[in-house]
Amino acid sequence: MAPKHADCIALDFDGVLCDSARETAVSAWRAGRQLWPEWSTETPPAAAVARFLEVRPWLETGYQAIVMMRMIADGAPDSAFAEDLEGHCQRVLAATGRQRQDLVRFFGQARDEWLRRDEAGWLAAHEFYPGVVEAVRSAQERAEVTVITTKQERFARALLESRGVRLAEDRLYGLERGRSKTAILGDLMAHSGPSIRFHFVEDRAETLRQVLAVPALADVRLYYAAWGYGTPADLAWARAEPRVRVWSLDDFLVFD
Repeated sequence: MAPKHADCIALDFDGVLCDSARETAVSAWRAGRQLWPEWSTETPPAAAVARFLEVRPWLETGYQAIVMMRMIADGAPDSAFAEDLEGHCQRVLAATGRQRQDLVRFFGQARDEWLRRDEAGWLAAHEFYPGVVEAVRSAQERAEVTVITTKQERFARALLESRGVRLAEDRLYGLERGRSKTAILGDLMAHSGPSIRFHFVEDRAETLRQVLAVPALADVRLYYAAWGYGTPADLAWARAEPRVRVWSLDDFLVFD
């Protein structure tokens, strides 16, 4: 069914709406304790959290944070995160005899347990960027707003609803859908009328490059969230790419 509005706005979650890096580090550490019992404390060392904030730009999907915390514990340099994160993930899986889905499950369980035991503390470990919640609420009055994230849906929904943002089931797509952001964007376009304008806001340059490579998504208007987890190289690329508009927080959801 075609939406009632003239615009469809698709938003990434982490790095566009919410800064969840500290919570991700703690949850990843707690999940990793199932793999490495020598991680005896429930909370990671402060230095490890600080290091995670530095390497967060190279995280693509939540469960990889478990491997990143292992890499931090082993003293891995920036280049290991930037150039060989997937290789490290495969080596950890081989060394532990686990599958990717095991790490996804451990990560979700760590978050579920934290949320169950200390909901206020879990929510407080996240910080929505200034003004974004109000902008999303306002945008919902004039457009169809969809969130597309690699976070598991129940966690993204809990965070959004804690700030009064409610999305229908078909307006929140998370990790468990098992589909790429480009595929989801394609589906949204296929089920919308020809006059609908599509906008996609993302802080990960590689994801925007993937959209650019799909001819069927040529009409999607692309925005790079400069306040997110990107690197200086990502920002330079976005500024040089004709189809990408670089946004500051002051620009968020302000369309021409």
